[in-house]
Amino acid sequence: MPALLSATDATLNQLDHASLWRRAGAFCIDVLILLLPMWSLSLLCGYTMFPDHSPGTEADFPVTASIVNTLIWVAYCTGFTSSALQATPGKRLMRLKVGRPDGSRLSPARAFARVGVLMPLNLPGWLGHASPHWSVLSADLLLTADVLAVAFTRERTAGHDLLCDTRVFSVSSHPVAPRT
Repeated sequence: MPALLSATDATLNQLDHASLWRRAGAFCIDVLILLLPMWSLSLLCGYTMFPDHSPGTEADFPVTASIVNTLIWVAYCTGFTSSALQATPGKRLMRLKVGRPDGSRLSPARAFARVGVLMPLNLPGWLGHASPHWSVLSADLLLTADVLAVAFTRERTAGHDLLCDTRVFSVSSHPVAPRT
């Protein structure tokens, strides 16, 4: 006699892994949501509104502003993906959900690791933000490879998702109750 599917198995059969384009759309929405707060805090940290871009001058973007903006991004992603929503507002608008491979909710530590594993790749940008050199370019290439993995893996999994044993799922819309 064949075994009946458990609730977990039935859930696994209904989970659809998110496409690269939906994930990219969610990222863009999240960036737009955080743009004003990050920009405002950058001004408070010393970023000038109209930096001098004349030849021979370096870009005037303090490392402090980069670090503050990165911490805002980490807190935003960690808080939302480990919450009951299992998604940032951008992912929610794109009908995506972040979870373990079985669809279960992430712990705060795993959600932090998922976004935190990418943060060392920002370090060359903080240290060499004035001119592109090999460390900035190599970090950019690693970030690109991390994201492009979504297009080439069976479960559409980015590198940071593989490292943290997480997945991003497409969530079908909830049926609307008929009007009475």
